[in-house]
Amino acid sequence: MRQSVLDAFSTRDPNRLAGLMLWGGYGQQSVVADIRSLGGLMQRPLLGVGQADDDSADTPASSGSAPPAPPNDERQLVVRTAADDGSGQPRETRFDVVRRSGCLWLRGRG
Repeated sequence: MRQSVLDAFSTRDPNRLAGLMLWGGYGQQSVVADIRSLGGLMQRPLLGVGQADDDSADTPASSGSAPPAPPNDERQLVVRTAADDGSGQPRETRFDVVRRSGCLWLRGRG
């Protein structure tokens, strides 16, 4: 899953990232808006991709105020990008990793 996210960022293709996501229960307008948000996310430089409970952060500037790791059955993938607000602090976008029909998928954290 991590490599697929990296591949989507390397081509700056939000549709490729959207193809890794579960969209059940979303309306068409919500899906279009979320894909546009993914496009904005991909315009910022990628600093790292890892799991929420990964202590070896992919970025040298990790904050000590990270939210607690989810329960054992739930996993998260954390995408770290450069901030677009001039603060210099990395921005984190979290996706739940869920298993459906024997496959792993990303689900936005809404």
